[in-house]
Amino acid sequence: MTADWDTYLNQLVGTFADATGAIIGTPFAIGLGRTVSIPVGATQLQLGINDDIFIDNTGELNLAVSQSVSVPEPSTIFGLGILGFGAFFQHNLGKSKKSNKQDK
Repeated sequence: MTADWDTYLNQLVGTFADATGAIIGTPFAIGLGRTVSIPVGATQLQLGINDDIFIDNTGELNLAVSQSVSVPEPSTIFGLGILGFGAFFQHNLGKSKKSNKQDK
């Protein structure tokens, strides 16, 4: 599978795959601050080095993979705000009705 970016020699690359190992989506370059979305059906992340001579391979790589916290979209925040205002006014309306009954 050909990636749609320049592939540099010895560059760390990744791809998502399904449970059988079949590649899902397009391979991508791994780099500092890179953010990728996991495609539907992916169960594994496969990493590799773009290499041209395998006989001289030695050493190791250290990687850190972290999960980001998703930020709710604006419509979700707006909807929660509407629910909050509704609960607030319902609560105050209940107090007002209770107060009117006690005054009579």
